[in-house]
Amino acid sequence: MRTFFKIALVAVSTAIVALLGLPASAAPVPSDLVTVSGVVFTPHNVPVVGSVDCPSGYRMVGSAADQALLTAIAPNATFTGAIVSGFARDLPPNNFITMTVICAPQSRFTDVVVVQAADHRFRPGDFAHSLAKCPAGYYAFGGGGYFRKGTGPFRGSTADNVSNAPSADGTKWTFAGTMPSDTDTMMIITQCAPKTGKDFLVQFGNVSTSPTTKVGSFVNCPSGYTAIAGGYYISNPDGSEARPGTIQVSKPLLNGWAVSGLAPANTKMVALAQCLTP
Repeated sequence: MRTFFKIALVAVSTAIVALLGLPASAAPVPSDLVTVSGVVFTPHNVPVVGSVDCPSGYRMVGSAADQALLTAIAPNATFTGAIVSGFARDLPPNNFITMTVICAPQSRFTDVVVVQAADHRFRPGDFAHSLAKCPAGYYAFGGGGYFRKGTGPFRGSTADNVSNAPSADGTKWTFAGTMPSDTDTMMIITQCAPKTGKDFLVQFGNVSTSPTTKVGSFVNCPSGYTAIAGGYYISNPDGSEARPGTIQVSKPLLNGWAVSGLAPANTKMVALAQCLTP
């Protein structure tokens, strides 16, 4: 059974979809996880939107992309895959974006709450930044953000997609970017699961020395933990989103997460990973 709630928050509406009456989910073990990758080709300097799906019976728990100038990543409507938008980083024949989803058996996440925040406070050309917050006692995973007009199609940011990641405390999903023309809404979506003492958020950021020098960071989960999701956040010293900035890589490692791109001098390119232990 699904229960649907709406809460009005100034110019932000938050929808919470809860899956109730089901047994508690168990954290996946590494052997449960399946990683699926695909590519989408694009002419040089032309934005493209692509998607990649989990196998039947699996739920998307994390999403990533590489070889790109990323503008948005978000789960699809059924949480069985992800949608990615961006520009190919390289010239032909390498003019493609690699998209990746981390998938877990549906049986491992039976008590998921989905939070969708529709933010109408921004206008085209604005630097839009906000978050989707899990209910108390839940951690965030497998989230993302994008722009749209009304109920229209998925649109990526036009610049400065400097945040798409779990928050530092692991209970929210953050997203930031410049709102494109012909859109009026920033959508931020996250999946949430009950905290049972088995989730652990790791983060680390290297400091950028120059806005024209690529900077990268990576994090690893503690021993015995598995990285199920992750993302990126370019941070000012005060913790706010720094810009201008671009993300070229956000992808899973063997048991962690790696990010890289361009960031203003003296800001941090932060990699974050949501880790679970069985």
